Amino acid sequence: MKTEETENVSAAMAPPDNGTEPLVYTGQAPWLANIPIRLVVGAVVAGFAGTEIYKAVSTKLPIPWLWIIGPAVVGAAAACLVPRPRWIRALRIESGEIGIRDSRNTRTALQTDDVLLVAGVKGPSFDGGDLVAPQSVHLMTTQGNFRIKLGYDGAKHCYDNAIQHCHLAAHLDFSGTLHKPDWMEASESHADTQAWMQDVRSMVKSAYRSMISQAFGAMFALVLLGCGLIAGAVVMGMQQSGSSSHRGPIKLGILGFIVVVVGLGLAGYVFSLQRQKSRLLRELV
Repeated sequence: MKTEETENVSAAMAPPDNGTEPLVYTGQAPWLANIPIRLVVGAVVAGFAGTEIYKAVSTKLPIPWLWIIGPAVVGAAAACLVPRPRWIRALRIESGEIGIRDSRNTRTALQTDDVLLVAGVKGPSFDGGDLVAPQSVHLMTTQGNFRIKLGYDGAKHCYDNAIQHCHLAAHLDFSGTLHKPDWMEASESHADTQAWMQDVRSMVKSAYRSMISQAFGAMFALVLLGCGLIAGAVVMGMQQSGSSSHRGPIKLGILGFIVVVVGLGLAGYVFSLQRQKSRLLRELV
């Protein structure tokens, strides 16, 4: 594998020499990598929290702008400090070669024979169909793991073409069924087969460990945030026990409850990843 920075990009994304058009896929950025979305979410959540806190400690209206703008600025700044995830911007597949460009404009060139496993990965979908649908394609290679998010149609198309070009690789379809490569059926060397199985098992463990930890981290963060909002609503309600209006604490509590429900919804995705990992490892024996 060759890895080069932006100034030396001839290997990974150069046009093919054989005159045929390569298959190029453009990856979707995770929402946490989108700076405007992070700014808006951080500002809105912090600004809302600032107004509710002011209502809890003071009865003077209207709310001073400082209690809205100050927390909004702090929330936006905090959102920008969250490390941006590294993701695949573009994937090029052609006969014998795979070119990859990531979010830091690092170019990587692989041989298709370096690919051990092509996996179709499902993920949360908000397109109005199934809650969990094909979203990504994962290439596990002798040089590392690469995952590109493409959405429903793009992921299925990329998966189909990847397994056609990577003849030596096994492939795991979106239903979780493992298809072993043809060469294993014809191989008379048990040692070679077991060595390949061991390499793939270690790749699978590493890749799924990363996906599960990321999903679990997002779930934990959402649940913790929601519980914090609910706790804040309870404290505000206790402080306003003598007041006739409890709309502020109620709204804050409802928001916290919604955030907790969304976080717990990711638990199903974590469970499906763990189940797929266990099933795959059982088949790689």
